[in-house]
Amino acid sequence: MKYIILTINLTFLLSMTGLELATKMEDRIKPVDTKSKSTMEITKKSGKKRNLKLINKSKDNSTKQMLWFLEPKDDYGIGFLKIEKKGESDFMSMWLPGFKKNRRIKSQNKSDSFMGSDLSYEDMTNRDLEEYNFKILSDNSPCLENSEQECYILSSKPKDEYSEYSEHKTWVSKNNYIAIKEESYDKDSKKLKYKEIDYA
Repeated sequence: MKYIILTINLTFLLSMTGLELATKMEDRIKPVDTKSKSTMEITKKSGKKRNLKLINKSKDNSTKQMLWFLEPKDDYGIGFLKIEKKGESDFMSMWLPGFKKNRRIKSQNKSDSFMGSDLSYEDMTNRDLEEYNFKILSDNSPCLENSEQECYILSSKPKDEYSEYSEHKTWVSKNNYIAIKEESYDKDSKKLKYKEIDYA
């Protein structure tokens, strides 16, 4: 009986917490500063598509980010600035050249759509470990349908009352701690967004 109790306690001590897994994801080696050209395709309910081209520049692990839109012509010159601050509300602002003014994005408006897409301003920010409650829901789930690769499923619940989400469920590779796919849920716990991440 003593041997069985010792084994159970040892297994419990060796298990990883949600915060420890989120920290491993955060601590992965990745570029500190990046600059890239990107495209964004927005499909309206009518089926009409709109293509945007932009320059993306980030510093300090994406805590500072600037976007400049190059196309289409109507959006040329629009800029987005984000500065994340520890323990403070993130600074986010849009430069609107047509009006020659900046529009500050307030915390209570961060669930608004970004450039008419399914992305919100909240989606443009990093997830500060101190601003979420983490829990591992599974440690042996297939990363994708019919995939042999195993993932953790990590639950991340925002502490911020202004968040549009109640929870994110992220499938995290057990091999290298990168996110493979994610489901995001609204305040009524209904699935709001789904994404798969492809690493080229």
